Amino acid sequence: MRQMIHDCQLFANRALPTLFLVSAGLLVSACTDNLITRFPPPDVALLQQAQQADPAITMADLDHGRKLYLTNCTACHSAEPIGRYSLSDWQVILPDMSAESKFNAKQGRDVSAYVLSYRRMLAQQSTR
Repeated sequence: MRQMIHDCQLFANRALPTLFLVSAGLLVSACTDNLITRFPPPDVALLQQAQQADPAITMADLDHGRKLYLTNCTACHSAEPIGRYSLSDWQVILPDMSAESKFNAKQGRDVSAYVLSYRRMLAQQSTR
């Protein structure tokens, strides 16, 4: 009996922390994969879409906008799937939320460039 208790304590001391870390890692990985799928990092196609509206937009601007969207916007609510709202809805939502988030002009421009460009791409993909 004493040996069985000792063996259980060894298991609890050694295996459970490892199982916890593995489980936590899998959870973080799943959440990260979901964010990448739902809010993809900017690529050349998104940059070209953004530059049709504003030729001065860079890949760094789009990446900055995505990061702001995923961090600042989620401080008050979940990151809304960009396809959930129409382009015209986003054109109303973004200025209001930028003001609410106290974004400066560049931050607001970068978030808008990312969201609006990605929304335009989604609309184009759905018409194909």
